[in-house]
Amino acid sequence: MSSHNSESGDDHQPGFRPQYVLLPQKDPCITLSVPIENLIRIESIADNICGIHYFHPSSGDKKCEVHAYTIGQFEDDLCRHPLFFRVHNQHIINYSQVLRNDTKAFMIEMKTREFIPLSRRHKKAYLEHIGCFCILVNTR
Repeated sequence: MSSHNSESGDDHQPGFRPQYVLLPQKDPCITLSVPIENLIRIESIADNICGIHYFHPSSGDKKCEVHAYTIGQFEDDLCRHPLFFRVHNQHIINYSQVLRNDTKAFMIEMKTREFIPLSRRHKKAYLEHIGCFCILVNTR
């Protein structure tokens, strides 16, 4: 998995925000370019395996692909973008895909009607993050 900015070639500058994610396919010569807004969430399935939940760029169908990356690798790339946040040891979500936050029950409902746990450890930072995100969106 790698993330890229369509505007510049330098992915490691401070303030870099990926524009899309490249997902390797079965054929090693092919990658699928998924726009960042199409990503729904990343779920850690095992130590070095994650499920990437996204909407296919051309069909719009909901897909899940399994890749041999740690959730930490995804966190390093995606969480520099304001839409993404690690809400649990096993989950990174795209905030634009959130339907509702139930912080009392420690659950996040996605627009896909999936429920993602919000860990006690990540709750305070998540609430601060979405507060900042809401301010950014409302001032544009």
